[in-house]
Amino acid sequence: MINNRERLLTKAYHLILDPTVSQDERDSLVAFKTDLEQGSDDSRSMMKLAESLR
Repeated sequence: MINNRERLLTKAYHLILDPTVSQDERDSLVAFKTDLEQGSDDSRSMMKLAESLR
């Protein structure tokens, strides 16, 4: 069974590879993915991602 963190990582990975995503968005997604992989709180990481995409 896939947990929430694995889903977030998978979605971030696919967005990073999406050719329609800008480089700035990609950089934000890579930082988000790295935070999650290092054990950061899911909600806090998502809030940081949302802020960086504004």
